[in-house]
Amino acid sequence: MACLLATVAATTWLEASRDEQAHLVLHTTEALLALEEVEAALHVATASVDARPGSDAGWERRQAAQALDRLEPALARLEVLLAGEPDQAARARALAAALRDVAAPVRVALAALERGAPGVGPPLRGAGLEEVAPATRLVAELEEVERARLVERRAGWRRASVTGAVVFGASTLVLLVLILAAARLVRTEMAARERLSAERAELLTLQQQLMAVVGHDLRNPLAAMKSAASLIARCEAIDDDHREDARRIVSNSRRMERLLRDLLDFSRLRAGHGLPVRPREADLVDVCRRAVSDLGRDAEGRVTVEGRGDVGGLWDGDRLEQVVANLVVNALKYGPGLAPVRILVDGEREGGEVVLAVHDDGGGLPADQHAEIFRPFRRGVSGDAQEQRSAGLGLFIVARIAEAHGGAVAVESAPDRGTTFTVRLPRGRPPAAAPAAAGG
Repeated sequence: MACLLATVAATTWLEASRDEQAHLVLHTTEALLALEEVEAALHVATASVDARPGSDAGWERRQAAQALDRLEPALARLEVLLAGEPDQAARARALAAALRDVAAPVRVALAALERGAPGVGPPLRGAGLEEVAPATRLVAELEEVERARLVERRAGWRRASVTGAVVFGASTLVLLVLILAAARLVRTEMAARERLSAERAELLTLQQQLMAVVGHDLRNPLAAMKSAASLIARCEAIDDDHREDARRIVSNSRRMERLLRDLLDFSRLRAGHGLPVRPREADLVDVCRRAVSDLGRDAEGRVTVEGRGDVGGLWDGDRLEQVVANLVVNALKYGPGLAPVRILVDGEREGGEVVLAVHDDGGGLPADQHAEIFRPFRRGVSGDAQEQRSAGLGLFIVARIAEAHGGAVAVESAPDRGTTFTVRLPRGRPPAAAPAAAGG
């Protein structure tokens, strides 16, 4: 950019210099033309008057009169052109005075010829060589100076033109080199970005494969562990301490299943595949109760489910269980200890939609975090050590599942009203699941 600006500035200056030299050449040329016109008028006037009057003397007189008429404008023009040059201006003023001294007797001679007999008579001299010589000398001096100046100024104009052409060519060459260097840098950068993009794509593919393998290899042993722990928890031959340990294993197994499912869904979303949704007839209250029941003792006695109106629709029940589970776990984690969590399924709303609301008595979610918590790996602030056990994907998955059903999720939180997560779900068949990029 600096080179370009310098090139523009240099080229502009050289163009101005060349234009100035061209103007000076033109000015000097005009001065020479004015001098030639003055000299021609002087010679015509004096030569015509010196002619012997005869039968056709009128022609000479007309020539002399016309020459005298042209003399004053030519002198005025010459004085204007040489006004900026003191020496030449002084010579021009002296020439004007001398020519006026010559012109006066010429005019007298012309008047005498007009009054004389048109036939024969002696010649009438209006101006001789002695009267014309000073003016002729001044004209010669003026012409000599102006011609020398014209030669000098033409040389300056040529130098300016050549310098401008050289500078412009050199600047163009430098700019071309810079453009080629910039193009090479751009190609290098594009190649680096393409390599980085290919590496990222390969890494993403490996990540997807790894997540698929992990999901497949963890689900089966996790299901077996949960089933075994459930059987042990129902066994009457063990004491209460061992039964509690078995129930804890079941609870943690369920948490691991939810986390594993969230991770697999996040991986799918990040790959741009979208969440698969298989709609069928479902009762949203039954969906909520199954989700709460599957949470085990973590939700026992603290979560209530209430339904109003028609709570049926075409939804993916398994996906909505995932929504309810994530919202309830979030409410149990961030709400006050042992405080109730209320689930309300409202089918009395207008517009053909059902509203699922999960409310807890906590109200510590700042307004500026309402949008942030639906992005991946974002967690609320509870001051509780349990928040470190969260991956921060639950609410992100909730929002994506709601969108896959054609709905939306929102949150309201205030210290005096608690926190409520609201999921709006259309009753009809949801649109095809669109790919959603992770990162919100």
